[in-house]
Amino acid sequence: MFMARFRTVSVGLLGLLLLLAIGCAPSRKSDYLQGITALEERNFSEAARHFEAAVLNNDHEADAHLQLGILYERQPDKVCLAVWHYRAYLAFDPQDEGRLTVAHNGLERAEKMLMTELQDKLEQSTEEERVMKVKLMEEYALRQKRWIAQLEKENLELRKRLGKP
Repeated sequence: MFMARFRTVSVGLLGLLLLLAIGCAPSRKSDYLQGITALEERNFSEAARHFEAAVLNNDHEADAHLQLGILYERQPDKVCLAVWHYRAYLAFDPQDEGRLTVAHNGLERAEKMLMTELQDKLEQSTEEERVMKVKLMEEYALRQKRWIAQLEKENLELRKRLGKP
C-alpha cells in the first residue's frame, strides 16, 4: 500500500517537474524577429533567410514580405522577387499608411528597374532572338501563373485545415 502511494506521488511529482521544465524552457525567437535583428546587424543575407522562413511559417507574414521586397529591390539580380514580395504584402490589404507608402513606392521602383532591365536585354538582341525570347517569356509567364494559382489553392486549403481565414 505504501509503495503504491509512493509511486503515485513520484509519478505526480515527475509530471509536475516536467511541466515546470517545459514552461521554463527558453522560447525560440520568431523568424521575423531574428530577421529584424539580422537587419540591425546589417547581415542582409541572414535577414533574408529569416524573413523567408517567416513567410513560410506565417510569422508576421505580411511584414516579412515587405522586408523581403525592400531587401531584394537593392539586389539587381533579385528585382523580380522584390516585385513579387511587394505585391504579396499589398495583397494583405495593410492599414499602416507609412508601410503602404513604402510598399507602393518600392513596387513602382522595382517594376521600373525590371522593365528597364528587360528592355535593355531585348534591345541587345537580334530580331530572331527577340522573337524567341518573347515566346519563351510568354510560356514561362504562363507556367508561373499556373504555378502561383496552384500554390494559392494549396495555401487556401491548408489555411482551411488549420482553421485560419
